[in-house]
Amino acid sequence: MKNYAIKDLPLLRVHGRTQLCPEGLPLFWTGSGIEMNIIAPSLSLTYKADYGIFEPWVDVLIDGVRTQRVMLRKGVHELPIYRGGEMALGEASPLRRVRILRDTPAMPADEENCLLFLSLSFEGELLPLKEPRGRLLFIGDSITSGEGGCGAVSSMTWDSGCFDAVDNYAPFTADALGADYQVLSQSGWGVYCDYLGNTDAVLPPFEGQVCGLLKGEKARALGAFAPWKASLFVPDAVIINLGTNDLSGILAMRDRDGSRKEFEELPEELPVSGREKVSESVTRFLLHLRSRYPEAFLVWCYGMLKTEPPIFYQQMEETLKGAVKAFQEETGDQKSAYLTLPPTEASEFGSRYHPGHLSHLHAAERLIAFLRERGIGKN
Repeated sequence: MKNYAIKDLPLLRVHGRTQLCPEGLPLFWTGSGIEMNIIAPSLSLTYKADYGIFEPWVDVLIDGVRTQRVMLRKGVHELPIYRGGEMALGEASPLRRVRILRDTPAMPADEENCLLFLSLSFEGELLPLKEPRGRLLFIGDSITSGEGGCGAVSSMTWDSGCFDAVDNYAPFTADALGADYQVLSQSGWGVYCDYLGNTDAVLPPFEGQVCGLLKGEKARALGAFAPWKASLFVPDAVIINLGTNDLSGILAMRDRDGSRKEFEELPEELPVSGREKVSESVTRFLLHLRSRYPEAFLVWCYGMLKTEPPIFYQQMEETLKGAVKAFQEETGDQKSAYLTLPPTEASEFGSRYHPGHLSHLHAAERLIAFLRERGIGKN
């Protein structure tokens, strides 16, 4: 088979926020990777991976069906993508649509974690892909990262293997609409604070970079901290699914004066000061997104993980909905909305008490209908 550097294959479609570097194509985010139409009896990928704690995983999809989910080894290795049955039968190779995606989200806690696609090996040809019918940008937390998508319901271990970039409401939505998509998501993070109340672990400051939430010189060398030009991926809609961790975080903040242990005594309602900070952060982030994407429809989503007692969930939803309304009133913006997603039912959980397949499917169905009503994507 002939070996081709990724940079020498112009008919490849690159997914996710990234840019070629001298060594290859670095992949940082959930669902980032490459896609191709290929006529060849077999295909292999050469990759380079490293990690200190959290190993990278990849998914292989052929004609829309996942055929592999693989934990990668450290170093430079060849990964067989497929070997067609036509090789043994002496038949002509069919056209195959192949996607190879990073399954694991960005890992700021592991400065050694990295994944690069270096080259493809095949005997055959690549053909042009159809242009997508739209583009979607998803910004979220562990739900959007697909945490809990793999593993038994009883499994509570946080590791690379618990994530799923394929069985997930973001690709479900994009595929149904014929759209390309990008994901910017981080477990435990929010719009104002993370689940422990840390106000520096939030997504908005990093939206303008390739993957600025990473740390270390390795990420810098791969271009993670470089500015991301909005013109490189112009979304028809930006879907923000944040707020779940902010709820936990503003409760955690309340208990930091030392008089109580975290979460030992719950208040009757969410602290007003925390709700106000969340509201301000939502409005500010929407203003930022509108400046970056003047034609996109902005959709703030919430609701897949309800919390107890119910009053907390209700007040957080009121806070998010009110912030979107305040943004609309302040700017006159007619291309923005708040959307409640279906809560995960008891029978719909995956591992780590996170949404499983059915929950992601139901969320996607509601989002697909909402976006179609606004003329986004194919019918």
